Amino acid sequence: MDADSSPPRTCVVAGNGMVGVRFCELLRERDPRRRWRVVVCAEEPRPAYDRIKLSKLLGADEQPDLTLRPADWYESVSVELRLADSVTRIDADRRQVATASGRLLSYDALVLATGAAPVVPPIPGIDDPSVATFRTAADAESLRARVGDGTRVVVIGGGLLGLEAAAGCRALGATVSVVERARYPLSQQLDEQSAQVLQRCLEKRDVQLKTDCRVEAIERRGHQLVVRCRDEAPMPADLVIVAAGVRPRDELAAAGQLAVSVRGGFLVDEHLQTSVPDIYAIGDCAAVRGEPCGLVAPGYEMARVVAHHLTGGSERLTAVDRSCRLSIDGVAVAAIGDATRDGRQVAWANGDRHRSLTVEGGRIVAARGVGDWPGLAQVQDAIERGRRISDRQLAAFERTGELGRHPLRAVELPPKALVCHCAGVRRDQIDAVVATQGANPAAVAAATRASTFCGTCAPLVAQLCGQVEQPAAPPTRALIAISLAVAASCAAIVSLGPLPFADSVTATHAWLSDLWREPVPKQTTGFALVGVATAGMALSLRKRVSWFRRGRFSTYRLLHAAAGLACAVLVVAHTGMHFGANLNRWLMVAFVATLLTGAFLGVVCGAAAGPNGPRATWARRVRPPVTWAHLLFLWLLPVLIGFHVFAVYYF
Repeated sequence: MDADSSPPRTCVVAGNGMVGVRFCELLRERDPRRRWRVVVCAEEPRPAYDRIKLSKLLGADEQPDLTLRPADWYESVSVELRLADSVTRIDADRRQVATASGRLLSYDALVLATGAAPVVPPIPGIDDPSVATFRTAADAESLRARVGDGTRVVVIGGGLLGLEAAAGCRALGATVSVVERARYPLSQQLDEQSAQVLQRCLEKRDVQLKTDCRVEAIERRGHQLVVRCRDEAPMPADLVIVAAGVRPRDELAAAGQLAVSVRGGFLVDEHLQTSVPDIYAIGDCAAVRGEPCGLVAPGYEMARVVAHHLTGGSERLTAVDRSCRLSIDGVAVAAIGDATRDGRQVAWANGDRHRSLTVEGGRIVAARGVGDWPGLAQVQDAIERGRRISDRQLAAFERTGELGRHPLRAVELPPKALVCHCAGVRRDQIDAVVATQGANPAAVAAATRASTFCGTCAPLVAQLCGQVEQPAAPPTRALIAISLAVAASCAAIVSLGPLPFADSVTATHAWLSDLWREPVPKQTTGFALVGVATAGMALSLRKRVSWFRRGRFSTYRLLHAAAGLACAVLVVAHTGMHFGANLNRWLMVAFVATLLTGAFLGVVCGAAAGPNGPRATWARRVRPPVTWAHLLFLWLLPVLIGFHVFAVYYF
């Protein structure tokens, strides 16, 4: 039987959260022939929704639709969605799952995307009816019905979810206090100084935070609750919200004989496969190297790896990026890189903004920030590419909060740079949408989900779509001008032909002929040409050799172009535009070809770094082949120059 006519295999997805629906999207993209039958067993009675914006259901006057994919989308891509019918048991021997409705489903592959559940600490009185959790849309809708003007709300937990719940309740008119047992809020994402700035920002928005505060009991006194904390005055409350963290939903492990981490979560390998063959785990419920993650972006990467693996790919999860960029009650918060690394701390603060870098071995390994940070893209690029940072740049950061005078713009990000951490969207994915569907942020958002979650990457997406004015930086304009001058010089060399020699030493301008006939001027211009060409080739190493990465790349590119212009002038001075014969002719051709391709590449790079549009899209498309053509001629020069010098001095 032909492989295409074989019956489809069945993939059962346990869970329909953000990561679960993303897996369905990716699997269908890679399986257009529908070789996999997909059945999704959802616990909630509604399709997957944007959990990152859950607090919007609390504070918005008009209830937003957070649905990621409507029910008819699942039908349109042949995904069977079973709402309110979660997987309750796994029979790995029979390759079956039982669901809440009593159905038995056979599977060829089982993908566990069960997410995480709120941690409810064993506090006396926490089972009171006026104590609620905040994790699902149903939780948010219930809280909205119970919170109004003057409602006294105490939130237990100063992490991401706790602060979001506090902001949402405050928007409904409640009086909100947050109790956090750590020394500062967002202790998993921020350092203490950044967290203190965030705390001040939130307190200006009437959210009171009590840190280093442990709740001992919740007591009912008549119609109200009292939250008692160690070393703090009792806090009266009409409602208590528990947001003390989450724990992976791994209760299916026992029946399925799946290994779990001591910290919770199904243990998985680099293919996200559990200890039982053909059973995978992704998202909050997965423990990679024994550690659950709890962020959306790594979950999306896990979904991509499993979708590739089920469709014959060889993708692996090599690392878990725990970076995040989000907005809490309108305050931008960023945590990029590995916060566990120890190193030199470099910080800058100004009012309600705080930025800090962790530097090891001359490289930034982590960055933390509160408030707007225009140059964060440059820092992120430095972390992801392992770029060396000079002491001058770090000193500039301490003075200004930026690594350089001109922060890296979105169009200067490398293709693999993450633009949207929430959705795990890279710059090249956005460029692909722009190239096929036009420079429209709405189209990019619909195709990639970038900017649709916390919204902090929306300015970057807008820049990549050319919707925000991006004047060419002075180095870019200078690059184009120098490149055009080089091209004009090459055109003159080719079109004007050799300059005539003077008939006698008394002729007008006879001294010019000495440049091409006398040994000393000839040697001077020749060795100057070799030196400038060597310097230009050395400058090209800035992007390719790690230890040479000092200063801004745009500056090195500009110097490289200036070296090309100097070479064009010296070629004229050394040869008088005489191509010569044999080896000399080949050397002249190589020089002119190198200069011409370099000039074209300079113009292309300048256009690619400008505002998005047809010209920028075309420039980015042609830049790789032009670059390789330039390198080919450039690295022919040392060989030809070596033969030329040898022929002149030894023959």
